[in-house]
Amino acid sequence: MEAYPAPARGSNLTISFGLVNVGVKYAPIVDPKKNRVSGKYVDPKTKGPLTQQYVNEKSQVVEKVTAYPAEDGQMVVLGAGDVQALKSERDGRLELKAFIDPESVDALYFEKTHLLWPDKGQEASYDVLCSVLASSGRYLVGTTVLDKSTKIVILRFGQGCLLAQVCTYDANVRWNEHRLVTGALGQRPAPDEMLVKLAEQVFDSLDDTFDFASVTDEYDARLRAVIAARAAGKEIEVEPAATPAPVVDLMDALKASLEEAKGKVAPKAPAKKRSRAKAA
Repeated sequence: MEAYPAPARGSNLTISFGLVNVGVKYAPIVDPKKNRVSGKYVDPKTKGPLTQQYVNEKSQVVEKVTAYPAEDGQMVVLGAGDVQALKSERDGRLELKAFIDPESVDALYFEKTHLLWPDKGQEASYDVLCSVLASSGRYLVGTTVLDKSTKIVILRFGQGCLLAQVCTYDANVRWNEHRLVTGALGQRPAPDEMLVKLAEQVFDSLDDTFDFASVTDEYDARLRAVIAARAAGKEIEVEPAATPAPVVDLMDALKASLEEAKGKVAPKAPAKKRSRAKAA
């Protein structure tokens, strides 16, 4: 059996369930800074780099310690050793605790996505995990220590391999604001049925697939072009600001949108239901 061609770098993790331990490696699969142009603070005259300093506004002393707010409002200073002692003990294990349906967890909890691949000699166990998650369409949920805290991790089969979703804590969700919105929505009258039907028809006229690779960062491309022009001593052409879309009657706008869609595309066949394994 051929081994997996592994990425160059990754951190170690042991997936643990029952008496089974599966050794894997993981690394972020999403890099928001990939290929992005980043600016740096420099001196406007010499273009030399600048360093950040923390200065007391009153004494002008450049010295700092880390302090945390107590309940009574005072700031409590904690040293690096104090904070280090508070970190959760990391043993490199992801202990699985639940086998759930995707519908039971909201995507708002998803924080970071990691790619998982097997350690040498763990390929068969990795294949079993992939097969179970792919065929069931379900998620495995567990906990592990990352950095200094215990994290919730969801294992799922996606993009043809095993992915790990590091999740945020429920306490981090802004539920107070959420309740304000849902409370207001609950007091609103039901929307006009004709408006809902028209909106559904407009949405049905849209493509039923989306190619994420078709969209690129236009801002970054324009930034690179401006940098190249300025470096070559050329004038920078600035595109005029976009004209705001006019506010029109919702019913008229939906009807016009539907007529426009009918003139552009032929009626689509009803969408086929996908199996759980393919949709995962």
